[in-house]
Amino acid sequence: MEIFNGRVEHTQGESFTLDMLVSYPNGDPYIISSQVDNSYILFTIASTQYDQKARYIMRHWLDASEDFPKFYQTTPNEDLFEDLTIYDATTFLTWLNSQGPEVWDPETGLTKEVYKLNNGSYLYGKGVFNDQTFVSVDDVLVYSLRLVLYFSHEETKNMTGQRYVYFIEGLNGTDLNTWLLAAVYESRVAIQRYFPNITITENLNLITVIDTKTGFPEDISGDNASLYDLLTGIKYPQIELINLSQPIVITDESYNDVIVNNGDWKVKTNINGRGLNKWQTL
Repeated sequence: MEIFNGRVEHTQGESFTLDMLVSYPNGDPYIISSQVDNSYILFTIASTQYDQKARYIMRHWLDASEDFPKFYQTTPNEDLFEDLTIYDATTFLTWLNSQGPEVWDPETGLTKEVYKLNNGSYLYGKGVFNDQTFVSVDDVLVYSLRLVLYFSHEETKNMTGQRYVYFIEGLNGTDLNTWLLAAVYESRVAIQRYFPNITITENLNLITVIDTKTGFPEDISGDNASLYDLLTGIKYPQIELINLSQPIVITDESYNDVIVNNGDWKVKTNINGRGLNKWQTL
């Protein structure tokens, strides 16, 4: 696998790990908001840019809720960019200690923003708090958003030798299981009328199927496919929002940030018929 200027090229059937810094075309790193829940990074490879019949699509969903630092502001603060006295981690630390608690987010223990310095680096602070009161800066860190994606032989063997496009998006939504449980509970009267062996209890949204032979209940509250079947059975009006392969439900309230659009991805035909293994950093 090879990478040049954002273009990815590999052989059909090759397995590899892609280590990628996610940034906008102007070079600013993508920043995840601390003000929303269920944030994800979606990496998509498609055979065409637009939807069409027989379009090949591969998706990797990366949960951003735990793996990445999050900030109140999602664009870098450039107020320090022209200040030549703040040019590295040491001088930034001195400035940060002079600012007091207003630049900090006690919920995350980080500065509210990522700061861009005139040397092109992006820095943020990790704070020390005592009963939600700012005490001191514990560390100054370089910010970047790094994704590590593994592509297996099983995935890439189905990619024929041709050009593809890739997209990177930041988005959020409602947790899939949470959405399904709420929809089933909302429709419990219709569901129990349509499925007489279903019992839906109010306690913790517990949903059980009663086995008609043994009489024993089976808890399906964590089985997304079974919950989905209940909703399709009664023709639930918003069922078109559901894709069981996605961890979240995208609604009108969700955000969708397109970070990389129509990136170049080329697959070469493997004339040897064997998979390869490589590691490449972008």
